[in-house]
Order: sequence, then C-alpha cells, then structure tokens
Amino acid sequence: MTDQDDTPLLHLPNLMNALLRIGCRPGACLEDAVAALRQERAVAHEAEVQIDEETLTRALEHLRVAGLVEPDALRTTRRGRLALRDHPLGIDDSVLMEFSEFRSWVESLSAGAPPENPHALEFQRGWLAAQEGREDTDNPFAVDTAQHAAWSDGWQTGRKSSF
Repeated sequence: MTDQDDTPLLHLPNLMNALLRIGCRPGACLEDAVAALRQERAVAHEAEVQIDEETLTRALEHLRVAGLVEPDALRTTRRGRLALRDHPLGIDDSVLMEFSEFRSWVESLSAGAPPENPHALEFQRGWLAAQEGREDTDNPFAVDTAQHAAWSDGWQTGRKSSF
C-alpha cells in the first residue's frame, strides 16, 4: 500500500457517475458509493484511490443543486438517470452547468465579488475553469496583463475549493 499522499484522487466525473449509479439503488448511502467505487477499482485492477468525505459531500451537494439526486438522501432523480444515460463517461460541473438551478447557484457563489474590482469576471472565469478541471495553462489572457493575473487568481482559488 502506498503512502496516502501518493494515493491518486478519484477523477470527479467518475465520482459523480458512481454516486448517481449507487443512488439508483433503494436505500443507498455514501458508504455504499465508497464501497462500490473501491470494488470497481479492484475488479479493474486499478490502484486504490483516495476518497475523502469532504470530496464526497461536495460532489453530492453539486448533484443535489442540479436536481440529479433527491435533496434529503442519496436517491437519483429521473433527471439524474437521464444525465447518467447521456453522459456515461462522466459528469462534472461543466455538465451540471446545463441545469439552470446549478448555473444560478454558481452565479450566487461568485456574486460576492466587490464591485470595485474591475477584473471580477476574469476571476470568476478562472474559478470556474478550475472547477471544470482545466489547467492554469488554459488561461486565455496574455501574460503580464491584469486579466491574466485575475484569471490565475480565480483559478487558484477554485482549485483550492474544488474536489
């Protein structure tokens, strides 16, 4: 077994799909999802992954906000089943942005940017890029510009708060 710091993290789209699959079972809970993920990895002869409670909780919150799981339990909704069918390779925040509830929630999270910040939009775009799993090198602005710095700051903040 490897040191926990060397254990790879589970890819977010895989985690979201696993939560939705497990949520189709009656009476499912987060522990069932963790066990199923570990079993799938073992069957595929893949390395064990680190699955922490905070990451699971955040993933579940995102699925709930988008209406893919019930608000009070790990139960996949009809919308969640359709999303799982339409995105068999994985669901992440970029897929969840298709749902107006999730978009509104993301906008509400970033609505706190002070109006005196002229680069709030670039910061928000960087934050969202990190949430979508994009790299810092995806920054669309020219180096040595305020927009580049704001996007990078948003990306770093999003990376810290992402899965």
